[in-house]
Amino acid sequence: MSKQGRWRNWEDQTLALWYKWEFLRRNAQYAAELEMFELSTAEWCIRNGNLHKQIDPKTDTDWKVFCVTIAPEMKRISRAWKVTQPTSPTWEFSKTHGMLITSHSRLKGLSLPFGSEDAWRVWDIEYERPSASEEEWHRRFMRDTAEICDVESESPATLELEDLNEPRKRRRRFDDFDVQLKAWDLRHDGHSVSEIAKLIYPREFEVYRDAASSDNFLFRRVRDHISRAQKRIDGGYGQIV
Repeated sequence: MSKQGRWRNWEDQTLALWYKWEFLRRNAQYAAELEMFELSTAEWCIRNGNLHKQIDPKTDTDWKVFCVTIAPEMKRISRAWKVTQPTSPTWEFSKTHGMLITSHSRLKGLSLPFGSEDAWRVWDIEYERPSASEEEWHRRFMRDTAEICDVESESPATLELEDLNEPRKRRRRFDDFDVQLKAWDLRHDGHSVSEIAKLIYPREFEVYRDAASSDNFLFRRVRDHISRAQKRIDGGYGQIV
C-alpha cells in the first residue's frame, strides 16, 4: 500500500470510530446504564483507582468485589454496546487522533472505546488472588487488556513525516454524519424542523421560506437527517466502518 493510502486508511478508521462514539453517546439507554454503573462503582474507585487506568485493589475484599461484581457488569455493558469498556457519554474525543480531550492527568492517553469484537472478554475475570507480586499482576493485566482491545491500525506516529503532507480526502458519508448529528442535536434541544432547516441551510431557506408547507423539500431533508441519526444512535453506529 502506498504511503498516501496507508495514511488515509488510518485517518478514515479514526474518523469512523469517532462517529461511532458520537452516535452511541447520544443513546439515552446507554447514558442511563453508564450513570448507574458509575454511581455503583464510585466508592470502590475512590479506594482502588480509576477503572480506565491501572487499578490497585487495597484488600482481598476489594479484589473480590471487582471480580464478582464490577468486572461482570463491565463485561455485560461492553458486550451489549460493542465497546472495549464502559465509557462515560460525557467524554469527548479528538476527531483527528481519537484521544480523550481532558485536562485530568489520570485520564490522559485514553482513546476511543472501540476495538475487536471480542474486546469485552478482557473483563471475563475469575476470582483468585494473583500468585505473582501485585506489580507483576498489574503488568500482565494491562498487557492482556491492550492485546484484546487493540484496534489493528497504523498510527501516524509510525509513518514518515512526508506522509503528513499528502492531500487528504474525507469520505462523503462522513460529511453526512456531521449534518445528521447537528440536526439531531438541534431537534433534541427543542428546535422545530423549520428552525433547524434555517440553521443548517440558511441560503436555501431564504429562497424557499414562502413554501411553508410540511412538504417543503428542506423540511423533508431535515426530517431525513434526524431519522438517519436516530437509527445510528439506536444501534446502527455498529455498521460504521
